[in-house]
Amino acid sequence: MQPATAAPSLQQKFKHRPIVFVHGYNSASGVWGNMIDYAADYGYDRGELHAFNYSDLTYKGSRTEIEAIAKNRLAPYVTDLAKKSPDGKVDIVAHSMGGLVARAYLRWYGGAALTKHYVAMGTPQHGAPVANALKILCGAAFDVQCKQMQVDSDFIKALNSKDGPGPTPGPTKYATFRSNIGDEPYASACDELQLGWPWATLGNATNRVSPCIAHGDFYHDPWTQRRSLDFLQDGANTPQWVKTECTNLTHAKEKDNWVEAFVETCLVGRKKNNRTTVGPELSIRGCGYRRYFWKQWHYTGPNQSCFFHAVVDVAKNGNPAIQAGDNGPRRSRAIDTDFNKSDAYTGSAVYTDRYKSLHISAFHEGKSIDMPGWRSPSLGMP
Repeated sequence: MQPATAAPSLQQKFKHRPIVFVHGYNSASGVWGNMIDYAADYGYDRGELHAFNYSDLTYKGSRTEIEAIAKNRLAPYVTDLAKKSPDGKVDIVAHSMGGLVARAYLRWYGGAALTKHYVAMGTPQHGAPVANALKILCGAAFDVQCKQMQVDSDFIKALNSKDGPGPTPGPTKYATFRSNIGDEPYASACDELQLGWPWATLGNATNRVSPCIAHGDFYHDPWTQRRSLDFLQDGANTPQWVKTECTNLTHAKEKDNWVEAFVETCLVGRKKNNRTTVGPELSIRGCGYRRYFWKQWHYTGPNQSCFFHAVVDVAKNGNPAIQAGDNGPRRSRAIDTDFNKSDAYTGSAVYTDRYKSLHISAFHEGKSIDMPGWRSPSLGMP
């Protein structure tokens, strides 16, 4: 077992607001190595990236409650680290049960006052059905944390109670990332441990769906890494300034109900090294087909694909800025983003987009969905 990681002593303040990475159940801080490397390339100094470790308290059979980890370990760790932050706060990025440890800290131990952003990857915000399935094993091993992650546990009920500060106490901003959309049969699930909506989402939060990845792959996935760090960027105390406006994840079906997909469109503005750009992004998940004559969807996974063809116009202050899209069908492996076309600008601007066409076809059935006139919310840029 690794000892708990000590927070740095108070010295010169960091250039950027530090990030605290919180691992999950029966895990350790070393899982964040790839994510920390990515964050360093993103623009953070390595001294601003801190993998909080409590592996000596989380293992199969542990009798340490999640609240105790939050109060006795995470709270003092963040308090010391925030003293070196340029704005006196930290950002928290957590995986799995680590997201519950962080939320317990935010709700009950003063964490909301010291935490600017909270990001959770694959966290059982409303309990994990798999923990309920293992209820007998949890009891046999006297595993307190396993019991606390059950859907009907007193801990989950208290954490999500609307009393007092509520489930998402402010002024902290919240985001969640889940791998499963939420209506998959278990056999088609990407995340084998944490189901999708509503288990992994929060009210008053930005809730996004990642590519089709396993539970232990969130901190290795480039899409999730980038969007997690993008959520933290305010420009004042971060390496970049990023603003994203997206539609809700929208369910679309072919007229005969044989093909379906989930679609999210976004406009993303980014400022780095004095260069500001804005461009469209398109995400497609769950593109699949009804496999039998009853309602059981077969979702495309990492080794399967559908095809799409999209064209989008982006306007700046009402005037045409860019047109992005494809000249022909493009293969999508569960998710596809970034048309690699953007408009650089100076001065303030308001961007809008209009997806002139979006054509999605399942690779198996040969049927398709057409979604004309798609658009995401407008994006105001300073």
